[in-house]
Parts: sequence; C-alpha cells; structure tokens
Amino acid sequence: GRFVTNVATATVYICQGTLVRRLRQRDEWRQAAVCSLRPGLSSRIELSEPVRLQANCQHCVYIATNHANGIAYGGGARGGTDVCGENEDLCVYAARTSGSM
Repeated sequence: GRFVTNVATATVYICQGTLVRRLRQRDEWRQAAVCSLRPGLSSRIELSEPVRLQANCQHCVYIATNHANGIAYGGGARGGTDVCGENEDLCVYAARTSGSM
C-alpha cells in the first residue's frame, strides 16, 4: 500500500499581554509565521518579519496547528516557570495551554 502522511502545519501568532487576558481577543493577535513541521523532529519556525517587543511588558506567542490535538515535542513545562531561552535582552518561559484560537 501507499504510505500517506498528514503534514502538520503551524501558524504563529503574537500579542502583547497575558495569555489569560488575550486568548479570546482575536483582534489583538497578529500572524507572525506559517510553516510545515517535520514529523517526529524539532522544527525551526522562521518569522515572516522581525517582531518588536515593548520593554518590560509581557508578550504571548501562540502556535496553532492543523491537528485537532496539537503537536507535542520535547519535555514538559511547569506553567510559565521554566525558562526555555534567554539572553541579556529577553527571557522566554515555556508554557502549555489547551485553549483554542
């Protein structure tokens, strides 16, 4: 038989504010990228243009997929307490949500 794979795609949205406050405010989010995800491997998502972040403000990055249950890769996160990336200008916390855009 022929093997057919259902390619996962991801759409990245960004907004200023907390996820709890902004999740249902669709007009506040702007699309930053769309890409295909590599099955079973980490994928690099390239933003379509630079994203400007206001200093000393929370921002959210929401990655939506075309799969009903989403896509999981990597270890778990402890609700916004695990730093997954940082430099002298930026600190990124890993988090999960089951909400839908």
